[in-house]
Amino acid sequence: DQAITLYTEALADKTLPNERRAIIHTDRGVAHARRQSPKDAIDDFNRAIQLYPEYAAVYNNRGNVLLGVGAVKEALKDFDRALVLAPGYAAAFSNRAGAQMRLGQVDLAIADYTKAISLVPSSPAALTGRARAHLTAFRPYAAMRDFSRAVALDARFSAAYRGRAEAKLAVDRYDDAI
Repeated sequence: DQAITLYTEALADKTLPNERRAIIHTDRGVAHARRQSPKDAIDDFNRAIQLYPEYAAVYNNRGNVLLGVGAVKEALKDFDRALVLAPGYAAAFSNRAGAQMRLGQVDLAIADYTKAISLVPSSPAALTGRARAHLTAFRPYAAMRDFSRAVALDARFSAAYRGRAEAKLAVDRYDDAI
């Protein structure tokens, strides 16, 4: 709430250049999203796009909110746009992969997770995402490999432990899963 108030106060300064105003709208949109106010978040992201349409982060953030409300195809378009503007944007690759998973496009998702991992090899989240995609594609050994890499990067990343256990269950390695 305090962040939203501060961003709103900052936006009252009419001397700010459009790029700066867009960044503040984007940041306020993220704050709205964290408060579970998707409509307010999307309104801020739309305003940011009007002010600075070349800002890749706003498309990525709006895509995340759209994905959260179930507008998967619209989210995918935003992730695509973010990647046109910033081809090395690892988070947008991971987020687009998540949207592709929701659409059942597992191989495309694996390719995007792989790209995200190549850009940020220390990301346990991208490795776990790709591992989940491998599980969906009935490739439990590939999933185990990625889950294990994620655990090695962050021993507190519980999603990787759980996923690795699921992959081990898929190949009847019950004791290992436990």
